[in-house]
Amino acid sequence: MIKLTPIKKHFNSPKIIILSLSLLLIFGSITINYLYSEQNKNDDKKNKTTLNKDITKTKPKNDNINNNRNQPKKVIINGKFTPSHVYQQVQNIISEINLIRSHRNVTIKPRDPGKQVKKMPLHAYSKSIEVLEKIARFAKENSMEAINVPGIPLREITPGQVFDSTQTILEELRKIKSKLGISATIIEAPFKDGKSPSNVYESMWKASYLMDGLVPAITPSHVYHNVRYMIQELSKIASHFNISIESTTTDNTKDKKPEHVMIENYINMFKLARIERKIKMYPFYVPPLPGGKITPSNVYDTTNMVLAELVRIKVFLKITSERTPEPEVTGKTPSDAFIQMKLFQKNLDHILSSLK
Repeated sequence: MIKLTPIKKHFNSPKIIILSLSLLLIFGSITINYLYSEQNKNDDKKNKTTLNKDITKTKPKNDNINNNRNQPKKVIINGKFTPSHVYQQVQNIISEINLIRSHRNVTIKPRDPGKQVKKMPLHAYSKSIEVLEKIARFAKENSMEAINVPGIPLREITPGQVFDSTQTILEELRKIKSKLGISATIIEAPFKDGKSPSNVYESMWKASYLMDGLVPAITPSHVYHNVRYMIQELSKIASHFNISIESTTTDNTKDKKPEHVMIENYINMFKLARIERKIKMYPFYVPPLPGGKITPSNVYDTTNMVLAELVRIKVFLKITSERTPEPEVTGKTPSDAFIQMKLFQKNLDHILSSLK
């Protein structure tokens, strides 16, 4: 049995904070992957793995999920488009971004997202929206017309719809190339059969990381803004069950860093998976904790994962209420984002305790 003592217990001095977080970032990926693989082996087997006191029950003891009914469906083929066609498109996107990076003399090596598993077309679509957001930011920063980035539609996403999103991305990148006077063209990526939504998601994430070298860095304000969307989406799910949750807090926590916000969102992802099990959904696969230095960009990536999963829950519950725009914010700190993340977590706990 793998057991990590509660995180908060060690946050009493700067030295202990650094040591604890370093150990967590080194061993976190292995621990979390082991935890979740044990969770999914057998729905009737008690999960004996403990991450910490906040996420000791990633699988409820008396869960009666019909695995055959709740496993992700075989991906829907929309006309001729399959995940392999989408994968080919994403390789073209990566090539186009590299041309722009070369033109701008960007030499910063992008992060590697690592191998991705258990992803659905919805997750790939969500990551494509993230890429579009960065393209729109690049356009605005360079006084170009920026696309109005769409949200995730409240319906089951097919490979064909992800393909359409990749087409939009390619169109926007080629507009940017034209504005920048880039005449070079890419060599069309070869078609490779047998690709999965996870392969598409991984490649789209690589494209997102490549865009990071072209736009200003993600800030705590971006993270804060996304967490406010998380709270709004969760409130719609809570309302479906006639559960009231809090949208504001008076907490004034200080001196938090991106890694603290990341840890809380990993706890939130496991709690979200527990809610999905309670409502008889196939649960969210929580990815490995990334290694290396944790930045606001890393935290932002995980908030997008949560937002995609909240949409999946809304579709499952047939909730048709769309989210409304959250006010843009500036000057937020990691502590501000941490406070909102804890509010989201508090509301998750309330929903978990209210659901039978």
